[in-house]
Amino acid sequence: MLVKLRRRFVLMTMLLVGLVLLAIFFALIISTYQTQYAQIQHALERAVAFDSNPVDRNLDNRLDASNSPEIGAVPPTDSEASNQQTAQENPLPNDNRIPLGESFIPVVIVEYDSDQEFQILNDDIVSIDTELIGNAVQRLSTTSDDRGWISDAGLFYMRAEGQSGTRFAFASAAPLYNDLLRVSGVSALIILIAFFALFAISILLSRIASKPVAEAWDRQRRFIADASHELKTPITVIAANNNIVLSHPEESIESQRQWLESSQIEASRMEDLIRDLLLLAQTDASEDVFKRTGSSSDIDLSSVVDKLILQFEAVLFEHRLGLESDIDQGIRIKGDSHQIERLVMILMDNACKYSEDGGLVKVSLKAATGRHGKAVLMISNSGSVIPSEDLPHVFERFYRGDASHSNMVEGYGLGLSMAKNIVDAHHGSISIKSDPAEGTAVQVSL
Repeated sequence: MLVKLRRRFVLMTMLLVGLVLLAIFFALIISTYQTQYAQIQHALERAVAFDSNPVDRNLDNRLDASNSPEIGAVPPTDSEASNQQTAQENPLPNDNRIPLGESFIPVVIVEYDSDQEFQILNDDIVSIDTELIGNAVQRLSTTSDDRGWISDAGLFYMRAEGQSGTRFAFASAAPLYNDLLRVSGVSALIILIAFFALFAISILLSRIASKPVAEAWDRQRRFIADASHELKTPITVIAANNNIVLSHPEESIESQRQWLESSQIEASRMEDLIRDLLLLAQTDASEDVFKRTGSSSDIDLSSVVDKLILQFEAVLFEHRLGLESDIDQGIRIKGDSHQIERLVMILMDNACKYSEDGGLVKVSLKAATGRHGKAVLMISNSGSVIPSEDLPHVFERFYRGDASHSNMVEGYGLGLSMAKNIVDAHHGSISIKSDPAEGTAVQVSL
């Protein structure tokens, strides 16, 4: 089940991650296309907007004149010479090409006159097939669209009317396609790497996320196994006693009384176990409701502890146990009154059951000082010591240490588990310590 849960977690995670990465990929492609398309349109607008030819055809003449001054001309000053040298080193011919990443947008400018003749104005700058340009101009001469796309020629175009005729500007789509291929290739590689990296991370996260589920599943299986084991013993005894009684039908009830009494005892034990299991289920449900709703009331904890100590006086007397109580009055908390009473009863019952005859039970209730006011309840007994290896497990369901079994104390190991559930529901803490000098003490902070 856990393997299927992890697989489903990874599948759902990678499905969502894949959709997000695909969205990012297409967003990059669309963004790149829109940016490049806008720059192509800008280049075309610049090309058709010039009043003169895009190429300064007198540039060479001016450069020659600057290199060969006329006779009688005044030599240029140092600053003028510097400016001329700079102009020669960095000529700025208006070739209508603007940078786009690592590529440029080549633009061909054509003038088409009324005699249906066209002239390519910058064929010395860009090399696009002249026949292709001519066919494009002939096709566009019969249309009225100012801008558009010639799909079979792979050309963007723009038209503008001038004094000498109609001017067309053409831009090849090859740089756009090249940049799209470059961006899509790099993006696809990065996205694939990210996808597999996230796949490995999702597997790791699935194991971490399913760990509490695995622990809960293991606890549930142990709970069912332990409950089945505890129920199996009384059922086996009752069945054996009934078989003995049924095998001697001629015997009187009085003669078989011991078998009937044994069955009654085991039935009572089974009834106690079922009642404890139902009580534990109710505690779990109450804990969930309390955590979810936060419903609580004002409780006089001092009165609750005093009342329950009085109820246990008979038990203390029967086991010849002494009692020392130190209860501060007026300590109030917020919580579920029934659950708090059950908590104190469980702790008092354990203290009495696991104390040796003639021992001592101590009950202390104090108000803790500090930033967050807390009530600290401590109940201890002078009975047998819990081994250190058992202490970490005493709050687990059905757990009973060797000391309890050696003393033949009745119980199923559910009391402290219920106590911990109640304390957790009230956002408190519970701890236990045991040593030969001090005995066993349970401390609860609420």
